[in-house]
Amino acid sequence: MGNLSRYGVPFVKGPCIALPAHRDACEIDELQSYASTVDAPLAIDLFCGAGGLSYGLHLAGFAVVLAAEIEREAAETHRAHFPGLTICADLSDQGVIDKICDALTGLELDLVAGGPPCQPYSQAAFSKVRHLEAFHGRKADSRRDLWSSYVQIVKRTRPKAILVENVPDMAFGRDGIVLRRLVEDLELLGYQVHSRVLASDSYGVPQHRQRLFTVAFREPRYFVWPMREDYVQRVLTDAIGDLPEVEGGDKQQVRPYTATPTASQKFFRQSVADEDAEVIHDHYTRAVRPDDHEAFKLMTSTTRYCDLPDHLKRYRDDIFEDKYKRLDMDKLSRTITAHISQDGYWYIHPTQHRTLTIREAARIQTFPDSYRFCGYPRHAFKQIGEAVPPLLGKAVGASILQALYTESDAIVPSTRETVEVTARWFASLEAEQMAMPWLKATTSWGTLLGLLLLDRAGRGQAAAQFREAVERWGTPEELLADTGADEFASARFKFDGYECLRRIAQKISSGGCVNSESLESCGVTPTLALRILASTGAGTRRPLNAALERLVRRFTGTEPRVEDGRGNAEMLLGRMVGVDEDGALFRATNEIATKYCKPTTPVCGDCPLSSLCAQNRRAATADTFAEARAEATASLS
Repeated sequence: MGNLSRYGVPFVKGPCIALPAHRDACEIDELQSYASTVDAPLAIDLFCGAGGLSYGLHLAGFAVVLAAEIEREAAETHRAHFPGLTICADLSDQGVIDKICDALTGLELDLVAGGPPCQPYSQAAFSKVRHLEAFHGRKADSRRDLWSSYVQIVKRTRPKAILVENVPDMAFGRDGIVLRRLVEDLELLGYQVHSRVLASDSYGVPQHRQRLFTVAFREPRYFVWPMREDYVQRVLTDAIGDLPEVEGGDKQQVRPYTATPTASQKFFRQSVADEDAEVIHDHYTRAVRPDDHEAFKLMTSTTRYCDLPDHLKRYRDDIFEDKYKRLDMDKLSRTITAHISQDGYWYIHPTQHRTLTIREAARIQTFPDSYRFCGYPRHAFKQIGEAVPPLLGKAVGASILQALYTESDAIVPSTRETVEVTARWFASLEAEQMAMPWLKATTSWGTLLGLLLLDRAGRGQAAAQFREAVERWGTPEELLADTGADEFASARFKFDGYECLRRIAQKISSGGCVNSESLESCGVTPTLALRILASTGAGTRRPLNAALERLVRRFTGTEPRVEDGRGNAEMLLGRMVGVDEDGALFRATNEIATKYCKPTTPVCGDCPLSSLCAQNRRAATADTFAEARAEATASLS
């Protein structure tokens, strides 16, 4: 069999693709001259990768005149497909930022787009720092990352609109703080900001893929997120059903194209040059091990790795139960990620016993067949997996372009406005006036006590009961020293979880870290653990309950949309509370939701947020909004 790779198949090095620069590519000192010739709204794409978002913006009607990317192969791919300037550079370098901004001086940019990566936090270190802040008074220094480079370029170029793309995790969970800081930075620059998690399959992309988009405008604009009913729905066969069969490991670079395409498949052939009309490029993939080939033959789209015979398993099936996944032609593909550059086991062809080819992966991401990728196959797969699907980029770009043609005098309440109103109201509030007085406790320990002991208490007795609790157990040490604490908790508060409370007190008293894992180990439910961390400032996630979701939906004027993916309501709550270092705004919002935003009869007249609430603004603006949107559509046609 010749030389075997570590994967147990003959090693055949794939071709290394080198593409010439676009015929209208330019150097940095030529950018101004080139931009002056462009008759389209000007955009730049930072952290551009291979150009998925750039291509989508091009389809929407923007001209991307400058792009920047740190990965050499991806930058070369972008430069091959786009006119203007593509820079291979590190945007964390201040010198690079200065060069870009200097080159753009004097240009009126319509859009600054990009997907700045968020450097991951260490969960263990993060939890420890937040615990020290909340329970021991220590303050941490603030950290910045590549988001700050993006914001700096926005600040210096002052574009009409901004588009930021990233993974949905930036909208909620532990990393939600990153989005909240970005929004605050943009609002401080005077931009009106909108955020939404969108599902790619709603916009013609044949895969499960959710992405977070943040859109901002320098001037007030009517902005509507793209509507799914305006786009063709595709499944896997619409993307790859017409491609010829290939054997795994056959590295033939060009294959004849003989099938008759459907209307959806014609989309991928529209931009192919005449000389390539009958051929397909890059339709090849990895070789297949003999045992994998046998396994693939046994699999349907519903077969899990743990269902395979033991002699065909090379990985633990209790951990890797979905290690292998055969796709289904009549359904959406699973998400194409950068991991496809490592192996293709998540992407086994629906009918052929091999993993996806480069061209198949590109089509599932909605790259046209004319779009090729520089470097070796692993580079191509990585570029494809990291890209924004062009059709998703087109949908968002078209909505931005439409908004740029639609002036408005409507002011969308900023996070800063909402935060200031909420903070002033909460500061003026006396604990005795509150439905949940423990949310106004002077210490994190007091808040924790109330959440554990009294969260389900009758509201009429809440203030008195909470006062009793903190007078008796003002510190964890006082609770641990109280020999009658268990009996008192059971009799006075009808609370039978004293042992859980005692374990938490011991952990805090001994300097242990209060995080979700430690709270759950003491017997706290995961849901309550998240509320405790959010309320004390010991965690960055701001979780929802039914009352908070109701408040968020009414305040922002949004309805639940399953197709948009998870996280939107929690992300919108994050927009309402902002950075919220100590959890005070989360506590205040909980009180508002419980006291005023009731399910059937909300007490809007007393609610501190009523003047900013979309539910109160919607009736007055609905007709005006519909007219403005119709005018914008007409102006673009």
